[in-house]
Amino acid sequence: MANGYARCATLAYQLCTRQPLPPAQAWQQAAALVFPHSESARTKCCPKNAFLGLAAAGYLQGIAPFAHRSKNGDYACRAAQILHAYGAGSPLPDAKTLWLTVMHDIGQIDKRPNSQMDVALALYRMGVMVQAV
Repeated sequence: MANGYARCATLAYQLCTRQPLPPAQAWQQAAALVFPHSESARTKCCPKNAFLGLAAAGYLQGIAPFAHRSKNGDYACRAAQILHAYGAGSPLPDAKTLWLTVMHDIGQIDKRPNSQMDVALALYRMGVMVQAV
């Protein structure tokens, strides 16, 4: 079962492509629906910036790249590169393993995950993550 931020990412993507809403506004609306009783969950920046980073870098089909840069976005973009390296039908890593791989790749072993990889994995599994332009 996907965690709340995975659900939030998939809903935000749908809002971006079906409404269409700008990614930041879509995330805000999705978070309000997924976390109606938790302001801290709605405003948590790590998963939000992972989503915005993927969208800004052109990794999300149907969303035009835009200016946005954050460390969490960079982590998610590195995760996208790693996920695309898996062959079709290959089992994907879980969020913890993906996080450790990203951190190893960038030389940061002391950082802790905060749902960034849940966002990346959910969008990849949804089939909307493409190679960046």
